[in-house]
Amino acid sequence: MKEEMTKKIEELTKKLDCTKRRVNDLMMEIQHRCAENAEIERIEVIVAEMDRIFCLAEDLQWSCEDLLNEDDLATKVQEWNDFHFTVMDARATFHGYK
Repeated sequence: MKEEMTKKIEELTKKLDCTKRRVNDLMMEIQHRCAENAEIERIEVIVAEMDRIFCLAEDLQWSCEDLLNEDDLATKVQEWNDFHFTVMDARATFHGYK
């Protein structure tokens, strides 16, 4: 049973990490586009994609949290909060650009 939980956590963590990397890539793209004064419509598409993938990451995070012990949970929640703040900052960058 414990091995199954560990395997499930590893699978979820791998998917979550991959999804977070994609969101990070999109945040970098948003910053790059804002810096080069790209058309707002093009940036809006990237922001929408970032939001969509962020929602997937959030679902994975919740699923992962449900399986973690208290010590690991505290660490993962703090990591998630830091990531969430970074995403909000990217959104603010775009809205400031608009």
